[in-house]
Amino acid sequence: MPDSKRIPTLYLIAVLLLPLVVLWRQDNTLFTPPGQIDPWVYLGFFRNLVTFKRDLFPGTYYGSRLSWILPGYIVHSLFFPLVADYVLHLGVQLVAVLSLFSTLRFTVGVRGAFLTAIVFCANPQLCYATGWDYADGAGIAYCLLAMALLTLAAVEPSRKWILLLAGMALAALVYSNLFWLALAPLLPLYYLGLAWAWHRTPVIHLCLSLCLWLGAGCVLLSIMLGGINYRLDGNVWFYGPSVAAARGLLAHSNPWFRSIWTHGLAPWLWFAATAGAAAVILLWSQLRGAATGRNAAGLLYSGQLLAVLAFMGYEQNRGVPVLGLYYYSSLLLPFVFLVIGVSFWPAAEKISRTGYVMICGVAVVVFGGVWGDYAGHILPIWPAAIRPTALAGGAALAMALVLRRRTAGILLAIAGFTLLTSEVRFTSIAPFTSEIRNQAPATAHAYRQDYERIMHARERVESIRNGRAIRFWYNSHEPAVLDYFALNSTYLYQYSLLSANFPRGACSTEIDPAGVVVVLSSDERAPEIARGALGDCWRGFGVKPVVAEVDVQKWAGAPYIMAVLSAEPDSSMRRPLRAIFNSSGQADLQPVETSTEPVPLPLDRWTLCNQKSDMPTMKAASGGVAVRTPRRQYAFALTYGPLVAPEDGRYRFALKYRPRSGRFCFGARFTDESGWLATDITGHPAGSGRELAFWVDLTRGETFLLRIANNNDTGDGAASFLMEEVTAIKLLNPAGTSEKTR
Repeated sequence: MPDSKRIPTLYLIAVLLLPLVVLWRQDNTLFTPPGQIDPWVYLGFFRNLVTFKRDLFPGTYYGSRLSWILPGYIVHSLFFPLVADYVLHLGVQLVAVLSLFSTLRFTVGVRGAFLTAIVFCANPQLCYATGWDYADGAGIAYCLLAMALLTLAAVEPSRKWILLLAGMALAALVYSNLFWLALAPLLPLYYLGLAWAWHRTPVIHLCLSLCLWLGAGCVLLSIMLGGINYRLDGNVWFYGPSVAAARGLLAHSNPWFRSIWTHGLAPWLWFAATAGAAAVILLWSQLRGAATGRNAAGLLYSGQLLAVLAFMGYEQNRGVPVLGLYYYSSLLLPFVFLVIGVSFWPAAEKISRTGYVMICGVAVVVFGGVWGDYAGHILPIWPAAIRPTALAGGAALAMALVLRRRTAGILLAIAGFTLLTSEVRFTSIAPFTSEIRNQAPATAHAYRQDYERIMHARERVESIRNGRAIRFWYNSHEPAVLDYFALNSTYLYQYSLLSANFPRGACSTEIDPAGVVVVLSSDERAPEIARGALGDCWRGFGVKPVVAEVDVQKWAGAPYIMAVLSAEPDSSMRRPLRAIFNSSGQADLQPVETSTEPVPLPLDRWTLCNQKSDMPTMKAASGGVAVRTPRRQYAFALTYGPLVAPEDGRYRFALKYRPRSGRFCFGARFTDESGWLATDITGHPAGSGRELAFWVDLTRGETFLLRIANNNDTGDGAASFLMEEVTAIKLLNPAGTSEKTR
């Protein structure tokens, strides 16, 4: 039975300093490289959580991973971007390494735990998982935190609140990536096995404690996140988009599939292969002994890793690239290093203090040397010397297992792990391709400089965007495309991409003419070229583009232009309309000749849609009409009209409101209820509130209805808002837009 003393202060300080082994000469491992998509997407949520969740990108699975997004949002709210990046990524890494150390100090001893922590901190896959903004680093940290808490709960079974915290960590783990749901049951099973082996507590009692305390922790965190999400976008069940995305992925073949065989076994699987072999040997050697003490922990860690490898191997075989992509295979790291901790260092507890300190010093120096040899001048980088280096590392680790109870075994293990680490320092998938590459960034601080430049550009965009929709327009064949790609990805890439073929493609994608367009180009004429092309596209909406900002970005290759163009209404092309109702409730839309500003339509003409149950409600309130839709998904709430178009042309209808909860749709429908003519479900800021607006092409005498409907696309749940005004305008036909284009 292990003791439950606190971590010795010197060990705690040493563990907190371990990231310096990697960072002493470079800091690229703390920044997201340009050219990826998902990490920059999460950075966008960190910087604009409320507007992304509520207005711009509601219902995306990225935004449902609150156990990762909320910590990132809090850190980025407290610090400037550069400091926030350091705090967040170092924080995630330190949670992971402290949790690993805490778990292993109970099960293998404090010396073996610290040696494992050294190897773990220097592991390239951990550095990149915790050093970018993708969710895999958070998952590793939450998994190891839950393991540490479960281990402590097994050590001190009377402290049930530890199980409560473990339940919260376990829920946070699953909410960081739904794939963890398949692996999460291994953690409570580990607790059952460990607590039974150490205390012989009846299994039924342990199961009851898990259900009560661990379950309470899971429920508590779920309720907390649900409440926060309700305040953000009006939906309690925040994880619905992730579940829906997983269902869609299971129904189709994965387009990102990659084989695990690239110049041999993919290098990010070398540590997993080593630990898997050690787990088999450990199981074989220890099954003959009693399942008590450290022997029990070794059996449990080995069983966990082999189970995870078997499951992920099965998924890889059926076309899900959980091993073929390095950022998915990083989910193996907690289980890999627990096996490494219990397999390679049993001799550490027996050697003298002086000898142990010298070995730790050697380990720190050699791993620091690997990361200090930044360009690979001394030690090779994969795949340049895969055969001699990888084989030498594998041979050293095999001998280390044989000599695991001798000091020579510790030194051989350090040598083997050093060689494997040196090979895969910079492994990644090249942007836009399936090519696997292992090349150091241009300088030791290149990614930091990229991050600072991109964040500066983003801050300039935000100062102009003011919550409005955004589109990006650039040419993907220009040298600075990775910058363009990263900045675009902070606004969810495809969701905000106008065209990657500048100066062509201005009208190829439907855009919100109430938003902004960011043009990125090496051509100094780009702002005027873009203004002319967008002017032709937007003329049919009574909108004109205005160049709001032009910045020169000092990229290392060659400077490029970032121009931000804002859409502004052109009142000379818009005629406001009013509604004249007859006794039957039908209204003729008539031009208002004396005004250029929209004239509000009477709000008292809205009527409730008949529902069999859960009727919508509306009532007069200060500043407008308070509306609540039915709870049923996509159910109709209110109807206005029918309205009659006075002449052929293009019309715009807008609803200004103040949101309260949920999401709704505003649009025009055929009077025979055969479908929608046009809708808006996203909207944009308008004064102190928001506005939903749509354009529709109508013929003279055509009748139609205005309609409000629930638009809670993640399940049942009512939307509520204060409707302030509804307006209508007709576009004065410019040259070339007189024909109807429904």
